[in-house]
Amino acid sequence: VLISLGGILGRISMLHLLIMIVIEVFAYAFNEVLVYEVLQIYDVGGSTAIHTFGAVCGMAICTIISHKIKPTKHMPISHQSMTFAFIGTFFLFLFWPSFNAGLFPANSFERQIIVINTTLSLTASCLGTFVTTSIGRKKFSIEEILNATLAGGVIIGASAGLLLNPAGALTIGFMGGVISSLGFHYLSAILEGKLGIYDSCGINNLHGIPGIIGGLSSAVVLA
Repeated sequence: VLISLGGILGRISMLHLLIMIVIEVFAYAFNEVLVYEVLQIYDVGGSTAIHTFGAVCGMAICTIISHKIKPTKHMPISHQSMTFAFIGTFFLFLFWPSFNAGLFPANSFERQIIVINTTLSLTASCLGTFVTTSIGRKKFSIEEILNATLAGGVIIGASAGLLLNPAGALTIGFMGGVISSLGFHYLSAILEGKLGIYDSCGINNLHGIPGIIGGLSSAVVLA
């Protein structure tokens, strides 16, 4: 629900939000059974079950309301807002490994592997984000960096318990940072300009596309 809310932030009423929550909670429960029990997908961090699902729901609602409720464009972002955004990103970066490994016992081998791989992936994602945003814009974009840095935690979720070589986690994480940064730089403008879909917080770039690629990378690792 929090992921979906990011796409429509500031554009719906409390009543609309309540309706969305009720529908999405039931839909997520059905999707979780489908992913884990019916299809038996290995996805410890919820790259597909949580992140992709939340992004798809959010983008669906964005598509519905974007043609009716137009966002206010080119609003200046205050230094205070960026400071709080940095603090939020910092805490998410620190606690994402425990989120991905939360279903495993404290001293288990799987938990240790997941924590290490997630940390490596987040680090590589941060590096990929800095490289991509500096090349694409010829300077660092703090807004892209704060968002795309976390793509490493999303993309590694599905395969975090499978990788025994740190190079795999670093490669997947770097790929997540690059793809997410490109999405913020190019895809968001295309969706808004060509299709009229305004994604307030870029959930498609941070959760949707990295989640899909994370699921595919898990299938590759398993194969």
